[in-house]
Amino acid sequence: MTLSTVVAGLLPIMWSTRTGAEVMKPLATPVLGGMVSSLLHVSIVTPVIFTWLRERELSRKETAPAA
Repeated sequence: MTLSTVVAGLLPIMWSTRTGAEVMKPLATPVLGGMVSSLLHVSIVTPVIFTWLRERELSRKETAPAA
């Protein structure tokens, strides 16, 4: 929801050719890119890492000798 709000607010700035656009475009570009890349990181990369770590932990418990 936050991402859609930021994108909806920054896209008009990115497409603008009016007065002040030459100042705002360099500011809007990295913010928009950061929001999109953080969405990909939170949606894809982080769950994959957690799943991989959980599988690794479970495989270690299965191979560990019972005390």
